[in-house]
Amino acid sequence: MSRTATTTSTCISQKMQDLSIKIKSPEFDMSGLKIKTEEPLNAEPANGEEFIKHFITPESLSFRRNHSAFASHCYEHHALSFSVAPSLLDKFSSEPNLERLTLESGAGEGRKLTMGEMKGLRWGESNLQEEDVVAVLQCAGNRRDEMSERRKTEGLGWGNCVVANARWQGVTLRSALLALGIPACHNCIPVLSNVHVLFRCSLPCQDDATYESSVPLSVAMDPSRPILLCTGMNGTPLAVDRGGPVRLVIPGYIGARWVKWLESIEIVEKCSDNFYMAKDYKIVPSFVNGEDKAEKQEWMKKVTVSSLSSTPTITLQGYAVTGSGFEISKVEVGIVSQDHPSDLTNEDGNGHLSPSKKMAVKRWKEAKFMDDGKERWAWKRWFVELELEQEEVGKELSFVCRAEEETGTKQPELSGWNLRGVENRSWSVARRVKVVASSS
Repeated sequence: MSRTATTTSTCISQKMQDLSIKIKSPEFDMSGLKIKTEEPLNAEPANGEEFIKHFITPESLSFRRNHSAFASHCYEHHALSFSVAPSLLDKFSSEPNLERLTLESGAGEGRKLTMGEMKGLRWGESNLQEEDVVAVLQCAGNRRDEMSERRKTEGLGWGNCVVANARWQGVTLRSALLALGIPACHNCIPVLSNVHVLFRCSLPCQDDATYESSVPLSVAMDPSRPILLCTGMNGTPLAVDRGGPVRLVIPGYIGARWVKWLESIEIVEKCSDNFYMAKDYKIVPSFVNGEDKAEKQEWMKKVTVSSLSSTPTITLQGYAVTGSGFEISKVEVGIVSQDHPSDLTNEDGNGHLSPSKKMAVKRWKEAKFMDDGKERWAWKRWFVELELEQEEVGKELSFVCRAEEETGTKQPELSGWNLRGVENRSWSVARRVKVVASSS
């Protein structure tokens, strides 16, 4: 639900400067990032204090996460292919409520939706709907480094700024499916009750021949969660390093499901068995310590409520996010008692909260929001000014943050450890901050 963590300013590495020389196009502004890997490109914000200043995250501070090289599709001639799995064709053809369905088997080329048709909001005889959505894109491994402090995890080490709040523009997936003949009352048609919509980029990746994700048809057709065939970001055409010409945007879902360089969409019988859907990005129990056990666990999809503190001083700032679409109603920041164990992990041997190690918070103070919360899929930034007692000045203190949704859902004190180090939504702790008196 909500979480907090601290960041430190880090100098931009020489590798990033070298990479910036290679990539001269203006959309590749990575001046505020530190490079984690160059091939494929992975980078995160270098300065948390600068990062939190902006409601819409600037390009220079927007993280990059890739499992492959960039695609090189021609923007003008790119088209999305829509099809149905061969195993579903007979079932669909015998269903009278699907007589308008104009989809071919996935074995063929499928029905094409061109960039021009998306721009003109017209596909055949049907209108398409365009939406502009402010939504937070979050890597599932955000704050993995913190979880690794408790026990080693697997995956690229990430700090706590691997999120980006952006304005996305594009045709809604729902309107495209309606144009194909999927009825709005799809949940009343038995043959559609358990089908999924699969999204694919054919670019070879580190761990599979393609990159895929999928969602149940019920999610794809949900009007309250506008899934976009996104062609624009922050008012400009979607850049290639952001997944252009077209990427998927699923508000409230982890970034791994937002397929970049989208090429094809297929209606299938079950969830994708692609590596990044079936084996990676899973929240697995703490006893799972190897890939063989991890493969049997459920895949990860949604972002849960979370908050983060970015400046561990008397004035703290941070952000809170949730994937439910409900508003973050409260963020509280507390001072941890000095007699609390220094590791502040509160964990027993199985990766769960130990009742004997409840975090000893001396006092809480509710933070104030910098954003109005009108954009339901965006983050909410906050700040708080904490008053210290005289005996606390000159000592090392630790601060903690927690958030709450308008539904009353609260952030857990500790997320269970998992092998992949994903979905860390524990209270975040700014550890051992030395408090000094101001000279002014």
